[in-house]
Amino acid sequence: MIFDALALIASELNEYIKKRSHSDDQQHVFLGNIADASGAAASLNDVITITLANIEQEQHNKSQTFQRIQNDKSFYYTQPEIQLNFYIIISIRPGKDQQENNNSYVNALKRLSMVAYFFQSNPFLDQSSIQNPKVSNELGRLTIELYTAGFEHLSYIWGIQGGHYLPSLIYKVRLITIQEGIVAKEVPVVETVDLNSGRGGL
Repeated sequence: MIFDALALIASELNEYIKKRSHSDDQQHVFLGNIADASGAAASLNDVITITLANIEQEQHNKSQTFQRIQNDKSFYYTQPEIQLNFYIIISIRPGKDQQENNNSYVNALKRLSMVAYFFQSNPFLDQSSIQNPKVSNELGRLTIELYTAGFEHLSYIWGIQGGHYLPSLIYKVRLITIQEGIVAKEVPVVETVDLNSGRGGL
């Protein structure tokens, strides 16, 4: 489900950038790390990279009870679902300028503005209405919020990403429901009650 959520965001953002930049034959948005294990640049130049920064469990809606599903003459119980939020960094690595007028950096800021416009106009993404063929139909509605980090927190975030700040925005994505659906136990449905039993049993 996490991949499906990221794929939906990347696909819809890519379509938006295509329309805004009038370049239907180009891939503008990629999923990937900003830096590799050695700290070297891993994201591509002059494209939008979406990086998963953190995952947390949603505590407010946390369920502690088994989920009950009735099927014919039995009840099936499964482990309670969990709901996740995650944080993404959307960054652009400006390429090396062929001239000394800093065009690559300016273009990176312009494309980052397109990202901000996209999420301002699309704070929700719902696979059930979008029906993106690249994404599972089990994915529910995503709520996407701009996340503002202070300088100290921002320094920590970029420290674990390789230490080299890039033009970027951080978003919090809520909620993803994880439910495997494996049956934990099965209980038969009570169909009759034996009132004549000496123990009052079933």
